[in-house]
Amino acid sequence: MSTALTIPANFGYVALVASSGIVLYTALGFAVVAARKKYNVPYPDMGSGIYASKLDEKDWVAFNSVMRSHLNLSEQLPGYLILLLLSGLHYPRAAAIAGATYTLGRFVYARGYRSQGPQGRMGGAMLSMASMVTLLGMTIWGSVTSLGLL
Repeated sequence: MSTALTIPANFGYVALVASSGIVLYTALGFAVVAARKKYNVPYPDMGSGIYASKLDEKDWVAFNSVMRSHLNLSEQLPGYLILLLLSGLHYPRAAAIAGATYTLGRFVYARGYRSQGPQGRMGGAMLSMASMVTLLGMTIWGSVTSLGLL
């Protein structure tokens, strides 16, 4: 049995929101490059190597806060994009809103982490996690209903 994949008319919103996540990811990558220059932490040091160990505590926390805000998004981005695209096949507008909220949450997370250290990330973390749970719920609900299980 096969099924034709139909892309909803409003799926363009989902694509735009997915693109905004990639733009944020790229911007955070550029911030890491700037932090590497500012704190003189070249590759392959990821924040706990020989170069970073020469930083004083304040600079070490500042560098690692920039690094972690980018790496945390790197860790979450694949799952987020999968859920965004799959939920967008069923509920494109709602998925786009949840996805935009996720991207906003990740921006708030990164900004808070960079300006206040690890404690500054919590507001953005909560916003982005609520969005991920919403996307997961929409993906599961849309999949179950499209299979006729409900």
